[in-house]
Amino acid sequence: MKRVANNGHIYGKIPEELVRFFKSDGGRSLIIKGKAGAGKTTLGLQIVEEFDKEQESYYLSTRVGDEALYSQFSWLAKKKGVRHKKRIITSVERGELNKLEGYIEAGGEGESYEIEDGKLIMNIGAILPELETVYSAVEDNLPEKTVVIIDSIDALSEIYGIEREVLVKTLQKDLVEGTGANLVLILESDKDASLDYFCDGVIHLNYRMADGRIVRMMNLLKLRGVPIQNPTYLFTLKDGRVTILPKFIDIMNKGWMRRPKSKPTRDLSAGLASSGIKDFDDIFGGFSAGSVNVIEYADNVPTDYIDAIEREIITNFVEQGRGVIWITHPRARIGDPVSFLPYGVARNGNKIKNLKVFDVSEKMTSNLAIGLSGVNLITDLNIDGMKRESEMKHPYIYVVDTINLPLLYGDDVANQLIRLFGIIRMDGDIILCTAPEGHKLTKDIASMVATRIKIEGLNGTPVIYGIKPYTGYYGYILDEKTGPKFIPLI
Repeated sequence: MKRVANNGHIYGKIPEELVRFFKSDGGRSLIIKGKAGAGKTTLGLQIVEEFDKEQESYYLSTRVGDEALYSQFSWLAKKKGVRHKKRIITSVERGELNKLEGYIEAGGEGESYEIEDGKLIMNIGAILPELETVYSAVEDNLPEKTVVIIDSIDALSEIYGIEREVLVKTLQKDLVEGTGANLVLILESDKDASLDYFCDGVIHLNYRMADGRIVRMMNLLKLRGVPIQNPTYLFTLKDGRVTILPKFIDIMNKGWMRRPKSKPTRDLSAGLASSGIKDFDDIFGGFSAGSVNVIEYADNVPTDYIDAIEREIITNFVEQGRGVIWITHPRARIGDPVSFLPYGVARNGNKIKNLKVFDVSEKMTSNLAIGLSGVNLITDLNIDGMKRESEMKHPYIYVVDTINLPLLYGDDVANQLIRLFGIIRMDGDIILCTAPEGHKLTKDIASMVATRIKIEGLNGTPVIYGIKPYTGYYGYILDEKTGPKFIPLI
């Protein structure tokens, strides 16, 4: 079970509520339902893996054979033969189905199972060979708990000609209540609630498309005996596994700022600088020489998620001796701009020789930052003097927090920015702007922008994606040990 602590929050394969549900005393039954392609089978297999070391697991597939499952879920094939306690049980030969049809036509559906002297007795014997195997497996493992996944209860009902309600009530009574087994029933229908009453838990999986980007949601509708703190989770099926994504974390203690600096990341290629964040480079391609790049953020995104990206980028450029010109509002956002950077970054007192911080909230230079006059941005930054800085290597990066610039420079700020960016680009230097969603300045400079990235919250989960170039959604994980991580939603 892979779980990573994140300021007290956890992200991993399945929700923590579901783990507690199946670890409760006694047996539990769970329905997983959703439309085709929602990830029902993947979640069922994920539950098998989740409890692999604690409970014997049996997965009954009524439609798909072993090799097809191994082909679709490559991680499952790697486990084949490693632990013999876990088996994939497939459907019977056609001859057995023909026998079953004759039995059902003769009115045999009314037969049932009994528990006698603590043992499971199946009156229908070999007529239902798959279920007989499951019953035997549970019995052989007693008194230890077994988790059984049946995929799907609809197909089993169709094959045997037995109503789903009859099958569910029988399995609930014999396996869950009678032996304390955990039972997972996968339901093919999306909105059918007729079986919900018979089981202890219900999970609904769904997905939708938003501007061509897939969004997968897991809804915890009922988990008897377990408080549901987060009823809805965003999740991905990356690598054939279910991975839930974290909600916006409690960032009051700014644990991510305690992460020490890592080794700087060199240029990805000639004329293409790294951000210092591997996932960022892999998805968006780093920063090309002379480019203008914009990161927008929605109103529901805490500034820490922008600060964390800026911190990695600034640190990566500083550590390579490159010039960093940071136009920000440090006292409102981060306090001391030097202490904002990781411990270990070379500094002289409270200054870093190749980092220049301009404070849009001050009109006078302080020990922490250089004040801006609010008259002319190009003059305030002293671009000509900046070019002659011997202790700063090119390409420089100009990190511009645009949110307060209009308050300082007025209506002409857009024209000043366009002229400033033109001068910067002539030297092959890089510009990174951060701005709230819908900010006027991002529209004014749109024609100059090479990369446009957006961060927003979906159902309380942070995601990042590219508008230019276009990308799918990525879950944004702000991890104290590794920094920003982006996981694709697929």
